Amino acid sequence: MCVSYHFQKYGLSYFLLFHNSKLAKILLPPRFSHEMNEAERDYTSTWDSYDPIDRMRTVIESRDLNEENVKASIRNRYRSKGMDNALPGWTIAQTIAAPFTISKRLRKADEIAELAVKYDPFRISLGMTAIDVEQRLGNPNLVEQTGNAERRYYGSERYRVQNSPFWICVVFTDNRVSHIFSHHFFEYRKIENKK
Repeated sequence: MCVSYHFQKYGLSYFLLFHNSKLAKILLPPRFSHEMNEAERDYTSTWDSYDPIDRMRTVIESRDLNEENVKASIRNRYRSKGMDNALPGWTIAQTIAAPFTISKRLRKADEIAELAVKYDPFRISLGMTAIDVEQRLGNPNLVEQTGNAERRYYGSERYRVQNSPFWICVVFTDNRVSHIFSHHFFEYRKIENKK
């Protein structure tokens, strides 16, 4: 099992890879080569594909980060300059818009929380039937036959973003759940190409 953990203080996510319920390794989420700077290439694996099976293989074959790699990943993190919040005009505009912005954000936060619970991959277990899965997730947005397996994509049509927590791919082999992919392992291009 691979779990993504975000450290907000550093603006970084790490993958925690477990084998037989024990932590096997810690690594940075792999990225495509054009997304990395030269320093990151020393300790970050490279995605070669959008396919979730290929991505999982990349994670399994990635090397474990040592203490120096973790420190280097924090040092080399991109830091945005951002806007100078001391600007009077910007401050006034934010103060006037605050009640509307807060109300809108709260409504959106409620919706996002509800979707994150609905599409939580831990609600699905290996061995479940399609009927069990559809009782929890509803009807699939896309069904795809791949060899002897069937991939069913579930999620919110409203949120179609890369690595979105609102999408999950459940693979059925012999009419039972054999794989569950979400977040970094969800092949979001399948949904984008659906339209």
